[in-house]
Amino acid sequence: MSKLTVVAISGASGCGKSAVIEHLATLLDCDYLRFDDYIDADSYPKQMRSWLDAGADPAAIQSPRLEAALLKTIAEAKHSSEAPKFLLLEEPFGRQRPQLSALIDTVVLLQVPLALCLSRVIQRNLAQDSAQSVLQIKHYLQRYDEYLHQAYQSTVAQVAGNCDLIVSDLQPSQRIAEDIAQWLQRQTL
Repeated sequence: MSKLTVVAISGASGCGKSAVIEHLATLLDCDYLRFDDYIDADSYPKQMRSWLDAGADPAAIQSPRLEAALLKTIAEAKHSSEAPKFLLLEEPFGRQRPQLSALIDTVVLLQVPLALCLSRVIQRNLAQDSAQSVLQIKHYLQRYDEYLHQAYQSTVAQVAGNCDLIVSDLQPSQRIAEDIAQWLQRQTL
């Protein structure tokens, strides 16, 4: 029975976490948990601008269902002779949230320019091709101007100070996943 290594893929919204994690899961033959699948209306502080002004502490971001799913997956792996070597976790905040920190073995930060992240978020919303997508983009851009860009800058800087690998390449997600897979294999030899 080998130890399950939990690898958090971190970064700002639009940095490519989802695309990289999907490729990486295929390369490493493992499962993943996505942050967005476990958030709800109470996950983020109600007053995000106040949260940002108070220092943007990621501990205020709550995702108890993600923590429960992660604990369950780790426990199941301990009792399985066929458990994969890795579990990928899409966790934007790396080790910065105390409720998850002790469960994460390795943090990979995807650090790309915020302008590219913004472009990807807009494109993602436009791809939905719905009447609501334009309204969603307008609302997002308003929040981006007011506080989101500063929140992304702050949290990415916090993660960068406490991660194991920073990937700032502007390569296709498949290539980035290949590079991360090779790095992880070398780290766990």
